[in-house]
Amino acid sequence: MGRVKRVLRLLAPGAAVLVVTLAASATVSGAAPVTPPAPPPPVTPPTPPAPRMKLELQRVGGLPLFALMGTRIVLRGVVTPYVAGQKVKVSFYRESRKVTVKIVSVLPMRNGSGQFRISFTSRDAGLVQARAAHYATLEQPLLTARSPRFRFVWPNLGPGSQGQSVRLLQSELNALHYVVPLSGIFDEATGRAMVAYRKVAGLERVPYAGKGVFDRLAHGGGAFHVHYPGDGRHVE
Repeated sequence: MGRVKRVLRLLAPGAAVLVVTLAASATVSGAAPVTPPAPPPPVTPPTPPAPRMKLELQRVGGLPLFALMGTRIVLRGVVTPYVAGQKVKVSFYRESRKVTVKIVSVLPMRNGSGQFRISFTSRDAGLVQARAAHYATLEQPLLTARSPRFRFVWPNLGPGSQGQSVRLLQSELNALHYVVPLSGIFDEATGRAMVAYRKVAGLERVPYAGKGVFDRLAHGGGAFHVHYPGDGRHVE
């Protein structure tokens, strides 16, 4: 027993040196501790567009906008985003008085929005605007929109005519840089401007308007190019 203890005492220092050597070797030969890569940032889903509604007019033209009495214009509405089963109330006002109310369903489009269309006509002249309202539901909030204003006009105008239809005709000619008064009275000066417009548009040179004239005005017909704009804005 005493002999075994002496052997262990002789081996103990060497064992300690062996342990220290192995630990040092592991430290020298091993690479630096590897830091795990940071987790990727969370992906934020795109923010959905804010609910909105807008209105646009079709079959309406000119500057300022107009349509002929008795013709059928189209109001197109776009609602974003589309929600199935939703309806919109559309009211038409002429000279600030409500004349028609319609309830229409919103139909889906391919881009995630919805749309609706309504036709409207008037046998009376006057300034018209459409106003739409989607009342709040559990699926979609309150949305409102208004169309641009436009005027229904009587096209058959000549010397002696007067009123808002004549004023709009004068405004259309003025926007194209024809010399014309803005009085609402079809006087001699308006007749000269009408003859000049008809000449440029390739129509019979008479001091009368009509459907053909207004059809051209709706699409910007009868415009001319001024070669020297610095010398003025009008041509007689």
